[in-house]
Amino acid sequence: MKEIKNSQSIDVNDTCNTCGAFVDLGAVINENDTELLIELTGADANSEAQRLATIATQNFTNVDYKLDEGVDKVSLVIKFNVTAEKMIFQMQQGLT
Repeated sequence: MKEIKNSQSIDVNDTCNTCGAFVDLGAVINENDTELLIELTGADANSEAQRLATIATQNFTNVDYKLDEGVDKVSLVIKFNVTAEKMIFQMQQGLT
């Protein structure tokens, strides 16, 4: 166990060899990372962008979004109030 702990980065505190690693979230996410860009293509890109924007505005407070239709893609920018909301939305919708 001591060997595992000694070989870790200072940002990682893994004291359980069966549980995985604990990482300080402050080292992984930025508190000002509240803007999500989603680019969609295809025939239903606009309706999918509208669907995602609706879900975001219904599930979280103080959400703004901007929808831009290009020639071959639709860009949706969703601005969340806090980073955690953005991350939750991405996980719920299966976005990376």
